[in-house]
Amino acid sequence: MIRIVIADDAPRIRSYFKAIIAKQPDMEVLALCKNGREAVEAVKLHDPDVVLLDIQMDSQDDGIEAAWDIKNLKSDICIIMLTIHKEDDLIFSSFEAGVTDYILKTEDQEVIIEAIRNAFKGQASMRPLVAGKMRNEFARIRSQQKQLTMLFQIINSLTRSELDIVGLYMDGLRYQEIANTRYIEQNTVRAHVSNILKKFKKRSMKEVAAVLKEYDAQKIVKELREKEQL
Repeated sequence: MIRIVIADDAPRIRSYFKAIIAKQPDMEVLALCKNGREAVEAVKLHDPDVVLLDIQMDSQDDGIEAAWDIKNLKSDICIIMLTIHKEDDLIFSSFEAGVTDYILKTEDQEVIIEAIRNAFKGQASMRPLVAGKMRNEFARIRSQQKQLTMLFQIINSLTRSELDIVGLYMDGLRYQEIANTRYIEQNTVRAHVSNILKKFKKRSMKEVAAVLKEYDAQKIVKELREKEQL
């Protein structure tokens, strides 16, 4: 028998899921909860096999917070998010919290029942919606890693003077102020800037600063400058 707890802030939705589960000879509903806190308490009290969680109940991410708490209580429990939300951040946050599956409430009854059985057996399959978003996210991460590696290589190729000029520019200094700080001519600063732009393949120092900030790489520039000054 698959023992189930249902958590949703809408009474009608709770009753609906209870009704379709009650028709299954191998399932029983142990508790109906209206928020994440009640779901956590129900898990403590009833020790279910599967928890069906809505995401937005008392708060925007109430179900996700409850999932974290429930997995801390019982690491092998199966949690299925049953929601109307398709946003990437909610899907990724749910799986990060340890949920087994993520299903839209609009799915057919048969799909939801099958998902419960599969989760209980440890055979949960990824829905097309989730799979597509996961593939896109992994592709984005791979692309970001590649770009970050290239950025590190460029930073590492900067000379001591170029590194210092990039750092001073990131600190908000203009070319003349950089020249005064380094006791060099402004034309010399511009010559270094020209080399920097070629290495970064950018048209302006503003673009260089933007890409460094995007990848939080200004910290690396700062650390390298400090090492060069030792």
